[in-house]
Amino acid sequence: DIACMLVVRLTDDPASMLPQLRARLAGIMAEPHVGELMAEWGGLDLGDLDVLRAADAAGDRDAGAQLISDAVAEACALVGDAGRIRERIEEYREAGVDHPLLLPRLPDFEEVANALAP
Repeated sequence: DIACMLVVRLTDDPASMLPQLRARLAGIMAEPHVGELMAEWGGLDLGDLDVLRAADAAGDRDAGAQLISDAVAEACALVGDAGRIRERIEEYREAGVDHPLLLPRLPDFEEVANALAP
């Protein structure tokens, strides 16, 4: 069986979530080898990882976040209303994920669980 952890942001305004997702991804992709793996396996254009990592090392997460495109943020997270999130979950299932593990923000857990319950 294949499980995959999926970041979920339930919202009617997906664009409002992208800055925080880009900042989160900048920190994740600054880790050794992670950016390269995501680019290689996910087919993502991550730009210049050295610049992103230098910004992260300097503590400038905002500068690193500017290097992450909205398209990459949207590809790496399930963002939108309940219908859109269900569509994205189905995309993962069609790709072979047997057990999608949803990862909302803790304050949003109950709302996400209720919105996506079968």
